[in-house]
Amino acid sequence: MSNNKTASVLVAIGRLSPFVLISSMLFIFAGVFYYLTGFPLYWKDRVIVDFMGWGGLCCLIACLLKRNDSMQARSLFMYAVLLYLAIGVGIAESAATALFIVSSLWYGRGLLSLIFRNNSVNFGATRPILIGIALQLAFFGALIHFPFNYRGLYLAVLLAPVIILFLSRRIVESWNRLVKEVDTRTDAVMRIPYWYFVLMVILIGWTARFAFFPTIGYDDNAQHLRMWTQLTFRHIYSFDAITQIWEVAPFAVSILHSIVSLVAGVDSRGALNLVLLALLFRQIWAIITRFSLEHSDRLLVVLLFASTPMVGNLLVSLQTELFLALLVTSGARLVLESHEGFYSSNALVVMAVAAMCCAAKLPGALLGSLLVTTFSIKAYCLHKESKLPFFFGSRLAVFLFFCLLVFVAFNSYLAAWLATGNPLFPLYNGIFKSSYFGAYNFSDTRWVRGFNFKSYWEVFFKTSEHYESEDFVAGFQYLFLLPVALIAMLRRAPRLNTLSLLVPLLGFGIVMFSITQYWRYVFPVFPLATAVIGGLFVWASDRKRRLVRGAIMACIALNFYFYPGISWLFNAAPQSAYTESGRQTLTEKFAPAKAVTTQLNERISEGRVLYPGESPFGATLRGDPIYVNWYSPAHSAHMAAMKRDEDVASFLKDERVGFVIWNMRSLSKPEDPKWLLREYLSHAGLPEFQVGNYVVYRVIGHDLSYRKVFNLEDVLQMNPLEVGGTSLEHRKEAYVTKGVLAGPTPHVLARLQLGGASIARYHVNFSCREASGYFIAQVNWNIGTPYYRRVPCGEGMVSFTESVPVPAGATNAEIYATVGDTTEALVSKLTLETN
Repeated sequence: MSNNKTASVLVAIGRLSPFVLISSMLFIFAGVFYYLTGFPLYWKDRVIVDFMGWGGLCCLIACLLKRNDSMQARSLFMYAVLLYLAIGVGIAESAATALFIVSSLWYGRGLLSLIFRNNSVNFGATRPILIGIALQLAFFGALIHFPFNYRGLYLAVLLAPVIILFLSRRIVESWNRLVKEVDTRTDAVMRIPYWYFVLMVILIGWTARFAFFPTIGYDDNAQHLRMWTQLTFRHIYSFDAITQIWEVAPFAVSILHSIVSLVAGVDSRGALNLVLLALLFRQIWAIITRFSLEHSDRLLVVLLFASTPMVGNLLVSLQTELFLALLVTSGARLVLESHEGFYSSNALVVMAVAAMCCAAKLPGALLGSLLVTTFSIKAYCLHKESKLPFFFGSRLAVFLFFCLLVFVAFNSYLAAWLATGNPLFPLYNGIFKSSYFGAYNFSDTRWVRGFNFKSYWEVFFKTSEHYESEDFVAGFQYLFLLPVALIAMLRRAPRLNTLSLLVPLLGFGIVMFSITQYWRYVFPVFPLATAVIGGLFVWASDRKRRLVRGAIMACIALNFYFYPGISWLFNAAPQSAYTESGRQTLTEKFAPAKAVTTQLNERISEGRVLYPGESPFGATLRGDPIYVNWYSPAHSAHMAAMKRDEDVASFLKDERVGFVIWNMRSLSKPEDPKWLLREYLSHAGLPEFQVGNYVVYRVIGHDLSYRKVFNLEDVLQMNPLEVGGTSLEHRKEAYVTKGVLAGPTPHVLARLQLGGASIARYHVNFSCREASGYFIAQVNWNIGTPYYRRVPCGEGMVSFTESVPVPAGATNAEIYATVGDTTEALVSKLTLETN
């Protein structure tokens, strides 16, 4: 009885679907205008020009191809875009990533052929690639524990299957098979209207171009790039949870990145992410192909996913969600296509996918479990059992493969347990109580907003409360189109197909969003959600498909309008990162701390470097980075205990610090340890070089001699009227005795010659009329960026000293005295010394 009622409700809802779709889009637009404050345009002028240039160039190429070869124009246009993207992320990087995928393909085919010798089934490309990736994660995941990680070895492992094919004279046969498969795939393209196809590729390609950007994200440079750096220079991974608590977190993605980067010889994040995205597009296409959509509508659904701003954001980083999305989408596709029992190629691949999900991230264990559970239920319901082959070799291969999968799944957790005593370190340390972290269960409370409809609604309109971004960038198709598609699927789709998609989609999505309302964490099931939305074309009648198509296009338009708001990096044009020099310029502009690390690597091969707590960008350092924030509780506590100058010297000696990176924009009070560190470096540190607002000091441990080139006291004694500020002889305030009053208007205190100096030390004693505000320490060189520091006011006299490099070629300087956010400050002492 209840089933009949449920069916009746679903049918009634289905009849209302046109009204629901129209109402949904109206609600979205109404919500956007309701939550708008002003009229935000996240597209900077340079990004608009870049988009127009990209579209114009593509249209020009498309016109030329259409005119010269109308039959192959689509394929040639697509290949031209792919070549452009490959060059943009780097030739070596693209070649290394392609070699990794080809190697995975043939390793996977080799294993599947070994196990299923008597089976003539065509394994395709997806199954062998996933099996091959799992095999390589097992091999290289074991290798990182030993000092044998050399480029030559990695290259040999990737080239081995290609060499074997060449020696066995099967390379021509394999090439012909590959060409045939590619031709089969491109046949589908021929059925899409030409200019419609060009427009779709232009938009998808614009999203893919964000992979050009350098790897300058916070998490990447604090930890994700560390494995590749250590394997490159030390040839073994340290699992150093003292320096960085996340070093023992699940590291499958770091292994993948290390493989291709070690082979290429440079950071290959962009190429790796592009290939992962291309494989993900292929899985979405394969799933919606089973819905029998028209080819143009399939491409529209792929564009719908590509228009999700989070896609572009994941392309510029090494976060795990993109790889997890590929795994869960591939796994769901295999479950959807499976018509065999438990002993089948699909079963092995699903197990491999589950193991890699677990190896990528702790929540991935849930994804893997859901996929295995879904496959098991479907296999049981089909009542089809394939028996094991009778010969011994296949059984042994299956057993060894499952052993490797267990190792892949639990490698990082075992390493964490051995290194810290907590297999999930630093998570759930309230249970395991490792001494390397506080005895509490870590949770980022910034993103805990409550598991309710209000939180889900506000994700789309107040995205900044659920992710580090602007508002309206969550992907509007998931607000209303997804629920409508879910209802339609429950009403019309076969039960087992519904199970294959909805269990991982809803199981992971609901659980993950209930734990923390952080939008990126839910991304792994976005492709499945998009595929389900694509099902609306099938489950809707012919007259409703235009409405579905219009709703999808409206969501795509909204997504692209707000797209650049997903990341501060998208204020720059993708084309500006097309060359290595362009990427270097962006790095110095947006992540000067990483540029500092690059220059340090050119000067030193070993050594320990202390990083600012707010800029722990030491993952690519050849030496050992030292962090003094929550990433390293031990180092942070050691620094926090500093109270005197002697404590600073002791801290640097105990930690064996050779260099200190200092952020000149860092504001601190005299009692702050950072204040003490700067004061110590002003007399016992040698400023080596400066990038942006970051200065690198070599710790020399003894006082460095300086020559005074300006002393305010001497000038006042000679002639107070020559001082640019207000002489106290012309003021009769009770709280001043001797010095110069600095106000909001800049005044030049002195102009002087530097005499070929390479470093300068600035010292000032001042007291503000109020405790709020700041004194501006400023020296303008005749060449280079001025020295400019905001020194916070305090109660009574403030003494501030800092040494900095003098820009190369600077011969003259002007000293200023100014205040900000306060009326005035008494400068009783000001000196400039050089060396």
